[in-house]
Amino acid sequence: MPNGLKFLGLPVRPSEVQNFIRSGLPALRLMRLRAGNLYTVHGGDEERELEHWPFRWERFYFYDHLDELDCGELRFLNARFLLAL
Repeated sequence: MPNGLKFLGLPVRPSEVQNFIRSGLPALRLMRLRAGNLYTVHGGDEERELEHWPFRWERFYFYDHLDELDCGELRFLNARFLLAL
């Protein structure tokens, strides 16, 4: 996988990706996991963790969070993102 990857979607639970996010992908900032839940990836090399986006983040602050994570281009990649107004 490319090291510059900022977003990744996987059909798994958060507990199943902990080792995966610690072992690589240093630029990863945002993940979409099972059932479409969004998670911010925080931390450095070995201390990475996921923070679940509450409903209000997706509903009211969606674009602000994408821009904050340097993932603003994602609003155009998925129809679900366009509905999060």
